[in-house]
Amino acid sequence: MTTAFVRIAIASFAFFCAIPFALATLMVPLSIPQLAAESDLIVHGKVISITTALRTDRRIVTRVLTEITETWKGEHPGSRLEVVLAGGTLGTKQVVVDGQPDYHPGEEVVLFLKFNQGKEAVTVGLAQGKFVVWTNPETGRKEVYNPFHGRAVTDTRKSEGRNSQETTGEPSLTLADLKRMVVRNPN
Repeated sequence: MTTAFVRIAIASFAFFCAIPFALATLMVPLSIPQLAAESDLIVHGKVISITTALRTDRRIVTRVLTEITETWKGEHPGSRLEVVLAGGTLGTKQVVVDGQPDYHPGEEVVLFLKFNQGKEAVTVGLAQGKFVVWTNPETGRKEVYNPFHGRAVTDTRKSEGRNSQETTGEPSLTLADLKRMVVRNPN
């Protein structure tokens, strides 16, 4: 084999190995004050339902209906709010958008939202705009987390006849603390 052929083979191999990394989503962490400043609306509520639809422009979108418990910033008429996400599964077709948050019916959330050109609510900073609310069984306090803030629940299991939850090593962030941070920086 010639030296030129080996160089081309190595360069090609390196290029094709790098493609998955080039296609990955790069998320720049936003601070909580940044999330609040970029949001038109911040709500605390519970996910009621999730539906997927095909728009007239042939794009698949997921719609998350949320029951609003409390509004921390902005105004929204009514007690329910629909959040729209790009992508989803419709029949045999699936569109995945890296960085979009996952939602689950019954899940308690705090949402940092912006209204797009179509006046639809979308999360600020993709998954960063969704905080999951959970009750810490050791303290009884409601805590929150997103990809960059708070301590996430990683596993629920039975231990010695009672429920225990494992968490990430991140410092905890209570729902009350998050609310104070947002209301203090309403921008």
